[in-house]
Order: sequence, then structure tokens, then C-alpha cells
Amino acid sequence: MTLDLPLTLAILVLGLGLFVFAAWRARQPADPFKVRMINYTLVQLLAIFVVLLMGAHVLGLMGIHTGGGVRT
Repeated sequence: MTLDLPLTLAILVLGLGLFVFAAWRARQPADPFKVRMINYTLVQLLAIFVVLLMGAHVLGLMGIHTGGGVRT
């Protein structure tokens, strides 16, 4: 299975949505009588990592060279 442009954009949008949701949940005040089972800061970190990867992939699909190194 290849990651073509529509699938890549869908993953990018889902990653952004997950990031926004986790940011919203992380900013809510903590209830001292409930244990948080999910670390929303970690979820934000993972979501933004996926967004950055998919963003680089979209640029690669558009023909823009995103890698480092020397081009000959």
C-alpha cells in the first residue's frame, strides 16, 4: 500500500485534530479525586511528530526535496 496524497492529507488532518484535542484536555484542571490514565502532553508530542512526518511526506509528493545532504 502506498501513501498517496489523499491518504497522507487525511493522516495529517487527523494528527492535527488529535493534537488540538489533547491540548484541550491537557489544559483542563485536574480533579484530585480522579487519576488521569492518559498523559495528554505525550499524546501531543506523538501527534505533532506524525504531523511533521506527514508534512514532509506531502512536500516530497509535491516534488520538493526535503532531505539533507549534498546533491550532485
